[in-house]
Amino acid sequence: MLFAALLSTLIGTSPTSAVPTVYNNPINLDRANSFHILASTYVSTSGPNASTGDIGAGGAITTSDNYRITGDLIARGGITTGGVSVVTGNLFAGGAIVLGAGTTVSGSQYLSHTPEYLGDARYENGKLDLDSAISDIAKRVADGVGTSVAPVLGGQTLKAGLHSAATSFDLTGTLILDAENNPDAIFILKTDGYMATAAGSEVRLINGAQAKNVFWSTALYLSMGANSFFKGNVLATTYISVGAQTLVTGKLFSQNSYISFDSVLGAPTSVSATIINPGAVSVAFNIPSSDGGKTITSYVIASIPDIAITTEAGTSSPLSATGDFAPGVSYSFTIVSVNTAGRSSPSSPSSSIIPNPAAPSLSAAPSAALTPTFGTRTPTANGFTVQ
Repeated sequence: MLFAALLSTLIGTSPTSAVPTVYNNPINLDRANSFHILASTYVSTSGPNASTGDIGAGGAITTSDNYRITGDLIARGGITTGGVSVVTGNLFAGGAIVLGAGTTVSGSQYLSHTPEYLGDARYENGKLDLDSAISDIAKRVADGVGTSVAPVLGGQTLKAGLHSAATSFDLTGTLILDAENNPDAIFILKTDGYMATAAGSEVRLINGAQAKNVFWSTALYLSMGANSFFKGNVLATTYISVGAQTLVTGKLFSQNSYISFDSVLGAPTSVSATIINPGAVSVAFNIPSSDGGKTITSYVIASIPDIAITTEAGTSSPLSATGDFAPGVSYSFTIVSVNTAGRSSPSSPSSSIIPNPAAPSLSAAPSAALTPTFGTRTPTANGFTVQ
């Protein structure tokens, strides 16, 4: 206690501002934790997506064009990738491996009949530990841990702990998870029915809450609507369906079924900017390879640092952007694609430019000292003559 009080004094806070004690008993995913996506049957993506961590399936894995994965693909069936994709990892397949045009794999490719094939063991071990994690959550509820929560989650703010609903979870609007400034706070949300999130819904984490410490468990399926923001690790008994342009921060596990992703609206690429005048720039870019299944209607340009920007109407490159650019300040620019379903994630930023160069500073050199000269005036007929 003395050390805690001393530390509080050193950092300028009150000793009473200690991190509150919260529910911090996590779910152990163990060997399933290396997987970003793990499904009992198949995994299928549509439209550009990105994932960090392994993807595993008891059947086939099929990825779309422009897919980016940092991790291994582990399928007991075949693996088929779309074009122009990047896999920073290895491929382990029980069936055929088919790579789309322009796809690169930085690791090795192993088929089930080769000695180096480890796909079955890694999938099975991950699946066993997923089963154990789901059983752990169910046992905690059966033992009376936690509290019941209203099944309609939108508009609620929940603190750390185990929250359960017997019928279902439905999320419309925003659910807030508050860690009360404790980064170790654990949130477990368990339902004996299905779970569904509406289009445009959001799981928002505040006061130190972390997606890795949020666990969702549904005895049936999870269906995510389009253009939503979901955070946490999902342990579903049956399938998981992710809507178009939905951003998931966390891991997805299907115990007995599949995981699928709808088409995602892509962001422009190769963004560059040039100066038109001190209040306007021209931003060039490559059109995204995927429109998310709906025609792109416009683009929105933003600046870094952020100021109010007006983007020229249009759907082709380049587009002009006007704003009150500060003198001498460097700006880079990002672009978001827009269609009737929503917006893409921002593009990578352009290189920096200075739209409004600082005006040159004017400074006068000191002049030589002046020596006054005095004369005398001599009267003349018409006035005086200075001598």
